[in-house]
Amino acid sequence: MDKSDSCKATPKRRKKRFSDREDHALVDEIVAHHGELFGKTTCNALRRALIWESVAKKVNDAGETKRSVMECKKRWSDYKRKVKRTINHFKMNASVTGILEPLDSFLSGRQMHVAHIFHLNSDDQNAIQILSDTSYLDEAPDGHKCQYVNENSMDVVDLLSISSMNSDHQDNFPLSQPCDIASAFKSLLIRPVPCLTQDHHMVQTSQIHTSPNHHAGSKAASMHWTSERALSVALLGLLPAAYLYPGAAMDYSLAAALTLHGHWGLGQVVTDYVHGDAKIKMANTSLFALSALTFAGLCYFNYHDVGICKAVSMLWSL
Repeated sequence: MDKSDSCKATPKRRKKRFSDREDHALVDEIVAHHGELFGKTTCNALRRALIWESVAKKVNDAGETKRSVMECKKRWSDYKRKVKRTINHFKMNASVTGILEPLDSFLSGRQMHVAHIFHLNSDDQNAIQILSDTSYLDEAPDGHKCQYVNENSMDVVDLLSISSMNSDHQDNFPLSQPCDIASAFKSLLIRPVPCLTQDHHMVQTSQIHTSPNHHAGSKAASMHWTSERALSVALLGLLPAAYLYPGAAMDYSLAAALTLHGHWGLGQVVTDYVHGDAKIKMANTSLFALSALTFAGLCYFNYHDVGICKAVSMLWSL
């Protein structure tokens, strides 16, 4: 019995769930870079990987448990799925009971912001957006009229009468007639509308300034991105310069530039395709060892042999 018990594998300890602070840091950082990660201005794989690393760093700073990039991506998918599920539950509850409650009673302000940016309420975008903006109703001045038009059905939605009719829903939609509830609820959304004179530019500005440290974590990533671009431009200039002015200085410059360029390129492969903390540490250690050996080999070749420039010219002369 003792032998069989000792052969049993110890169960793997599960990490703690994401705390509220970790969720807030994750969502705020992703929302700050949503255009580069998911929008029309999507950047290349290296830039996205650097942004995700900065997201993971923000999450680790906010919590006590170390989170990897893959864990942050999985948590982000779960977070969006939870928001979408809540919105679907809200719409189903409203269509069945006829009681139209504000969406912000189901979602937090951060979740509503995510739903708006990532179009998680795309099934009925105008209706859900109106229901979620109940905080704007008190700010609409009397006498100003305008219309919100649905692009698909061209229905006009009443922004203010929705919240004012909540108390009358049970009288208008008896629960004994479920077939009439859906049609009556649908007709509720077809009305003339008062205007919401809301300054969208001011809303976006206030949302940006609520988290002043959004871009602080990505400063190192931006500098790395700029350095890689500068190195690429320098390599374009070194190649013709090595042909025109071969020498020891050019040999060692090429050795350093080529080694660094290869190191960053292979590092991107590690970031994209290697997962797991232990595997990532092993891959990064191997990469640094390979880059060091490469640079040492090129320096040895330059010092004890003909050098890079002379070797290339000899190959061209064949």
